[in-house]
Amino acid sequence: MYLRISGVWIHGTAGIFNEQTSTVTFNGSGVQTQPTITYVPQLYNMTINKSGGTMSTRVWTVTNDFLLTNGAFDVSSNSSFKNFTISGGTFTAPAGNVNAAGNWTNNGGTFTSGTGTVTFNGSSAQTIGGTSATTFNNLTVSNTSGDVTLSGVDATVNGTGAGALNFTSGKIITGVNTLIIGASTSTITGAGTGQYVYGNLQKAFNTGSGQTFTFEIGDASYYTPAQLANFNVTTAGNITANTTAARHPEFMTANIGDKYVKRYWTLTPGSLVTSGYDITATFVSGDLVGVPDTNALIVQKYNPSTWSNPASSSSTSTTVTGVGFTSFSDFFSGNGGTPTPVTLSYFNTQRNGDSLQFDWSTATETGNVGFNLYAEKDGELVQVNDELIPSQVIDSLDRLDYRYQAGVGGSIFYIEDVSVLGETRRHGPFQLGEAYGGLLDVNPIDWAAIQAEHSLAPASAPLTLDQVQAIPDEPLQDDSSDIAEPKTPEILPILPLHEGRKEKPVPSASPIVNLQVRQTGLYRVTYEMLRDAGYNLSGVPASKLQLTNRGQAVPIYLKGSSKFGPGAYFEFYAQALDTLYTDTNIYSLQVGPPAPRITSSSAAPGKGLTPPVSYSETLTVNNQRLYANFTPTEDPWYDTAMLTYKTSKNWDFPFQVSGLADPGLPSNLEVVVWGGTSLPQSPDHHLVVRLNGAVVADQTFDGLPEQVISVALPANLLVNGGNTLQLTLPGDTTAAYDGMYLDKFSLTYQRTFQAQDGRLTFTDSGKVFTVTNLPTRNVTVYRLDKKGPVRLSRLQAQASDSTFNVTFAGTGQSATYLVSAVEALYVPAFQAPRPTAALNRPAQYLIISHPDFIAGLQPLIRARQAQGLTVNVVDVNDVYAQYGYGIFDPRAIQQYISFARKNLGTQYVLLVGGDTYDYRNYLGRNSISFIPSLYASTGPYVKFVPADPLFADGNGDNVPDLAIGRFPVRTNAELDLMVSKTLAYAGKNYGRTAVFASDKFDGIVNFKNINLGFAANLPAGWTTENIHLDDLTVTAAQEQLIAAMNRGAALVTFTGHSGPSSWTFSNLFNTTMAASLTNAGRPFVVVQWGCWNTYYVNPTQNFLVQSLLFSGDKGAAAVLGASTLTDSESENLLGQLFTPRLVMPGASIGQALFQAKVELAQSHPDLLDVLLGWSLMGDPALVVEPQ
Repeated sequence: MYLRISGVWIHGTAGIFNEQTSTVTFNGSGVQTQPTITYVPQLYNMTINKSGGTMSTRVWTVTNDFLLTNGAFDVSSNSSFKNFTISGGTFTAPAGNVNAAGNWTNNGGTFTSGTGTVTFNGSSAQTIGGTSATTFNNLTVSNTSGDVTLSGVDATVNGTGAGALNFTSGKIITGVNTLIIGASTSTITGAGTGQYVYGNLQKAFNTGSGQTFTFEIGDASYYTPAQLANFNVTTAGNITANTTAARHPEFMTANIGDKYVKRYWTLTPGSLVTSGYDITATFVSGDLVGVPDTNALIVQKYNPSTWSNPASSSSTSTTVTGVGFTSFSDFFSGNGGTPTPVTLSYFNTQRNGDSLQFDWSTATETGNVGFNLYAEKDGELVQVNDELIPSQVIDSLDRLDYRYQAGVGGSIFYIEDVSVLGETRRHGPFQLGEAYGGLLDVNPIDWAAIQAEHSLAPASAPLTLDQVQAIPDEPLQDDSSDIAEPKTPEILPILPLHEGRKEKPVPSASPIVNLQVRQTGLYRVTYEMLRDAGYNLSGVPASKLQLTNRGQAVPIYLKGSSKFGPGAYFEFYAQALDTLYTDTNIYSLQVGPPAPRITSSSAAPGKGLTPPVSYSETLTVNNQRLYANFTPTEDPWYDTAMLTYKTSKNWDFPFQVSGLADPGLPSNLEVVVWGGTSLPQSPDHHLVVRLNGAVVADQTFDGLPEQVISVALPANLLVNGGNTLQLTLPGDTTAAYDGMYLDKFSLTYQRTFQAQDGRLTFTDSGKVFTVTNLPTRNVTVYRLDKKGPVRLSRLQAQASDSTFNVTFAGTGQSATYLVSAVEALYVPAFQAPRPTAALNRPAQYLIISHPDFIAGLQPLIRARQAQGLTVNVVDVNDVYAQYGYGIFDPRAIQQYISFARKNLGTQYVLLVGGDTYDYRNYLGRNSISFIPSLYASTGPYVKFVPADPLFADGNGDNVPDLAIGRFPVRTNAELDLMVSKTLAYAGKNYGRTAVFASDKFDGIVNFKNINLGFAANLPAGWTTENIHLDDLTVTAAQEQLIAAMNRGAALVTFTGHSGPSSWTFSNLFNTTMAASLTNAGRPFVVVQWGCWNTYYVNPTQNFLVQSLLFSGDKGAAAVLGASTLTDSESENLLGQLFTPRLVMPGASIGQALFQAKVELAQSHPDLLDVLLGWSLMGDPALVVEPQ
């Protein structure tokens, strides 16, 4: 209904105007008066379209739309409107308050704000928009259930006093627009949680000193203001502030490590000039990444291409303050320091016809997704590549070479590496035609020669029957000590298929033979097998045979007479392992008191019962092809890395399905992936899953965590035989690129009861079963349930063409059945049990060695005994036997060391034997782990690195409890070098000589100053030589460093960027130089403060640690450094504690490092990069400065 009034609206003295949903339009040309509020309390829609004259002033309430298109309109205080639109005319606000409960639109009219206040008091989202910006006097946000958004226009508040902008409920969201506080005297009141400006807030400032103002800003969820204090303005102007809930894009160049505030604040001046100010920025706990020390945060300001520091920084649990800034830009906060990996080791650009050829090489890539190339043109950087140049491997410690060609001009170039989190680090400038850095030599490990040496080592002979019978009931104790052996710890979980059953501990028994199991299933061991392997059990009472696994009795089925002899055998159900280290489980056959036996069931299949035609089978495809240090899971091995940019890319994974019962029956696919990139855009991952060409899943997600995608498959999609899983990254997210990893996938489907390779294992609740495709009628069947294994004796076998079917009874309850032709039963490998070794001898100096190296340790043992240390040498296999039930696992070593520290007086532990991370030979190189490592997560990029300090951590606090070192030897020749150089160093005549070398200042970290700080800890009487790339050319520094090493020095310390094969991008020192040293008989101790320089588990090549230790009678006697990505500040803190202890008279290297870490952990327990990832490759009892 429309009501148009061109004159005076006269209302009688009775009745009230009911507006309903009408529109009342005032369109007169003269003065128009209206009834009082008594008779016309409110209107629904109101339009003012006057060609002249005025309206009488009153309090108006418009419950829906108000529109002013022409004319002048004044209102009284406390007038209320819902949707307020002016497209012409003049609206004059009162001195009091005007309420707007809906959207505010200014399409070209005049809003005269006066001295009053406009209050946005809606109960849902509101906007301030239109084609023209609105200037308010005072503005109040009081929206109980929504926010006020600037839609396409700025808004200005020009009130001059306190509360010009006031919040009582709700936020102002500016988007790309700006909320402007136009008066320098204006203040903001009421801001806090849920009440602030989300976006751009601008404030005007006059000249003056000591000013204070808080920019009440935040993001979509959190109030995170920025306050200026001691603000001295020399030229009036304005500042626009906002905050971004993300890590700064140039984080990699900041002097901030991997513990930071994931937020930055941007302050942009408009003609304003300052002589100085302090800034305090507020963050929330959810912004903290890497558990930073909030009492030690620093704040940095980003200037184009560089970061600057304040005069000082301070912080609390929710704020960080920087004092003494003089310009504005982006502000970012975290704990000081920067990762110091060598990513780039070589760069060269050559012109090749009409195009440029870019060649570069990396020494390490940790979480690196790819590269960008830039050419300098007219003072600007122009990106050369259209799409990110992908990394060959996102995580690598091997040298990787790259080449890229492009038709571009220019003579100065830059390269930028891009992390999985989207941060960038730019290197350059590089001049056309000049080579920078150097290509690192690759020194592959000769595993064939190493294997040949160790295959000649004598093996333990099996025990004879007489020896077995002579073994007493109790383990022998060492007569030299009355310290009791600890109870063997449970270091690996027992994972029975039949959960819930509890085994009884085994009574004391004598071991005969260990049975090595690598597949889960049914095993049969015959008398003849044991006899042929050298274990003659003829005449042993069958009742005394018992089987154990990890200290628990394992029931067996025994066939034969009362005496075990010809024709006799026993069967058992065994489970293989699936750990990082091994798939081999150890079962021990013993002679002792009667032990559990597997019972038989003679139950026959019920008559008239129909066997089920299928059961639920799960096929898992878990290809362990590649290794990643930064895995978010507990397994660093994965199948395939996938990366795409803005184009769709597919990866196909064929697999075989056998025995598919019916394609129409339900089936399920599960795909396990994890993010390879984590970018600010959301979502940053999009994965489409296809099976045999049909889309079965379409999923987006964010970040790096593992994602399990489980989908029910459509009927008739799966086929018997060959199938293909296809994973597609469409490249259609708003992120610049999308990377993820396929870990594994599995398929659950209905399978027929068809044996494969003479075996079938299934779980079902049927009462009768028929298994087909068996090669013989001679079949063994077991049932596993909560009571344990049961052997089924009533089997009905029937020929079917060239194969056989077997039918047997079920229970009607869910159980697992194992069916096997006798010739398909598994046979374990036989291993002689180890005689019980005396591991409880007191030992201040404990050596845990691979057995092949024990003989070569004798000179070192005598030297340590001559020092007055009690020494014990332990075969690592004895540790596995007594602390790990014979299973290959480093946790047995860790627990034995903990026992030794508590009970044997152990102060030093030396591990003798190298290691490889490829424990299960996934890479096919046949590498050997002589002493396996424990692994740790040391930061956001590095989740899986070797950490020998964990062996010395007996209480799980990540702090060592004693001194530990390792000889990472693989051959006896290497051991001889380690021992001889260790003893030669002890008798050196060049003591109190030190070399301190450092990388050049990289714009962030002054390595020279850090290095000099370490040198200042040396006491009087030391001679030091300083070699710093800040002071010398690379060539001069190399010559001076190598000359100093060749002369022989007690101590060599390096600080700077490093990788596993080199120091510094410019190759100050590398593996080739280490192998060419000539300091024969004059070894040094080298201390390295940088990344990855002591990484010792690579299965493919020798790194710097091996070159320094094993390149003949030269180089180093001991190497200290990192097996992980380290932070410069972490290293500085540890170095300041370690260096003075290292050079104390009589102090051993191991004790100095142990004590320094203990002290560091008291104030910085979170610095795992140095507490766990920084270790000693050498003798922990070695002394730098004799007493």
